[in-house]
Amino acid sequence: GLHLKVRLQARGVDPPAILPTGHADGALCRRAFRQGAADFLSKPVDETELLEAVQRAVRQHLRGRARHAASQQARERLARLTAREHDVLRSLLDGQTSKQAARTLCISARTVETHRASLFTKLEADSLAGVIRIALAGEEV
Repeated sequence: GLHLKVRLQARGVDPPAILPTGHADGALCRRAFRQGAADFLSKPVDETELLEAVQRAVRQHLRGRARHAASQQARERLARLTAREHDVLRSLLDGQTSKQAARTLCISARTVETHRASLFTKLEADSLAGVIRIALAGEEV
């Protein structure tokens, strides 16, 4: 099972995997989890235990896919920003006011406000909290 999981991952296929084994040991279990196994069950596998493991694995896999999609979308939005808008974004993330950012960036506060409005539009955010969420999801921080 673990060899199949590794071969599938090498081909870019990464389904959730539950690995049953008749001879579990700590090293094999650690290796399975490092390779992304969702669970590791000793044979004979109880039907209820297997069903619960499958449900957990599917939920975990769906959450991971949703996080990956959100991260990809955030990176695409962040890629729309100009270099100066990235500078203004970093100042926002540092908690600077527009005046502080203007001093740091050697531009006027009005210019900072213009860039800030533009980055809100490009990031499709309607609040500072939304901008921060996008930056965190896109690993801008």
